[in-house]
Amino acid sequence: MRRTTIERDARPSARARSTAATASAATRLRGGVLGTGTLVAEYALADGQTYDLIVDTGSARTYVPCKGCARCGEHAHGYYDYDRSMEFERLDCGEASDATLCEETMKGTCQSDGRCSYVVSYAEGSSSRGYVVRDRVRLGEGTLSAMLAFGCEEAETNAIYEQKADGLFGFGRGTATVHAQLASAGLIENVFSFCVEGFGANGGVLTLGRFDFGADAPALARTPLVADPANPAFHNVRTSSWKLGDSLIEHLNSYTTTLDSGTTFTFVPRSVWVSFKTRLDTQATQAGLEIVAGPDPQYDDVCYGVSAAAMNMTLSQSTVSEWFPPLTIAYEGGVSLTLGPENYLFAHETNSAAFCVGIFANPNNQILLGQITMRDTLMEFDVANSRVGMAPANCRRLREKYTHDSPEPTPSNSSTPSGGGDALTEVFVSLGALIVAIIGVCFGSKKLQRSDVFANAFTWASRGNERQWQRLEDDVSIDAQIEMSDMP
Repeated sequence: MRRTTIERDARPSARARSTAATASAATRLRGGVLGTGTLVAEYALADGQTYDLIVDTGSARTYVPCKGCARCGEHAHGYYDYDRSMEFERLDCGEASDATLCEETMKGTCQSDGRCSYVVSYAEGSSSRGYVVRDRVRLGEGTLSAMLAFGCEEAETNAIYEQKADGLFGFGRGTATVHAQLASAGLIENVFSFCVEGFGANGGVLTLGRFDFGADAPALARTPLVADPANPAFHNVRTSSWKLGDSLIEHLNSYTTTLDSGTTFTFVPRSVWVSFKTRLDTQATQAGLEIVAGPDPQYDDVCYGVSAAAMNMTLSQSTVSEWFPPLTIAYEGGVSLTLGPENYLFAHETNSAAFCVGIFANPNNQILLGQITMRDTLMEFDVANSRVGMAPANCRRLREKYTHDSPEPTPSNSSTPSGGGDALTEVFVSLGALIVAIIGVCFGSKKLQRSDVFANAFTWASRGNERQWQRLEDDVSIDAQIEMSDMP
C-alpha cells in the first residue's frame, strides 16, 4: 500500500509551519538574473541524492536524469540511482489511477508493457525523453516528505543536454504538478511563493503551502488568475497599465501578463516597448545620463551611463534609484505595484558605472514578466483560490531568516554521467539552422505565446561566450515550453 507522509524537525522551526490539516515549508533558491539566468531549487531523493532543478512557473512538468540514461549531459549532479531507493516504482498503466497520472504529470503515453513513457520536444530542437515514476521526494530542506510522480529521463538533446541544471521543476498550473500532488495528499494548501533577491545577489526563498512569514510578511495585493485554454500551464493575470515615474506608458487592458520565473528578462508588446524606451530616454537624459555601448557589440542592448557633464556623480547599484524612475504596474482588481529600477535594469557586464534595460520588445500582444521584474517582490501563487498576491519585500532577509543559509553544495551523488558533451559551436550551428527553418512557422502560430523569446534566441545564438549560451538555453528551451507538436 502506498503511503504519503510528512516529516518535520523534532524542534519547532520557522522553516516549517503546520496546522492540524496542512503544513508549509521554505527552501533556498539559488541563481537568478546574474550568471546563468535561472532559479534552481533542491529536489531531494533517496539516500541523500539531491538535484538542482530550474523553478519554472511556465511549465507543469518535473523531470530529472536517471541511472542508465543513454544520452544525458553532464549536469550539476549525477544521475538518479533509483536502486538506492526502497520505494521507487514505475507508474503501472494497468491501474486506472496511474494511467490518469501518466497523462496529467508529463502528457505521457501508456505502453503495452504498462509503462508510462513521455517525450517533450521544444521549438528550438531540444528534448527530454523518459518514463514517469513515483518515489519519495523531500522538499523544503527536508521538512516535507511525500511519494510523488515525476519524469525519469532516458535521453536529452541539445540545450537540455548542455545545461548545468539537472532538470526542470514545474510550478505551472495543473492537476499533477508537485505542489498540486502535495495538496491532493492533504499535506499543504495548493499555494506556493517565491521571493527573488535584487541587485548584486543571486538566490531567494521558495515556499510550499501557505507559509507564515510572521512580522516579516508584507501586505499582499491580490489579482485573479486568468485561464488560458491554449496554454493551461501558464499563470496569467490581466494588466491595466504601466507607468514610468509619473508618465503613463500605456493602458494595457487588452493584454494579459504571463508570470514566468523560468524567463530571465521581461518582454512586452512592441508598442509598449517603444513608449517605455522613449520615456526612459527622456528621463535618463534629464538626470544627466547618456546612452552608452552595450557589453557586446553584436547585441543591441540599450544601456545608460553617466554623461561627461555629470562625471562628478556616482552611478552604482546603491544609487541607481537616484538616477532612474520607479516602474508602477497596475493589475486587475485595483492592484498597483511600484517597483524600483532593479526591476527593469541589469548591471552592465564590463562598465561598472552603467546599466542596461532588461525589458525587450515582443512581436505579439503578450506580456511575459520574467525574473528581473519580480526581484525583491514576494510572489504568492494561491492556486487553490485562483489568484496571485504581490508585494515589495526584502527577499534577502526572508531567505536568511527562514531557510538554512548554507553555501553552495558540493555534488555528492554517486551516479556519474556517461558520455561527453557536444562542442558548443556544433550546438550553435544546429540550433541556428533549426531556428531559421521554423521561425516563419512560429511567428504565424496563435499558440506561440513566447515568440518574443524565440525571436531574440537567434541573436543570442550567434554570441559565442558561455553566459550568452546560457541565456539562449534558459530563455528558449526551458522557458518557451513550446512543443513541436503544437505547431500547425
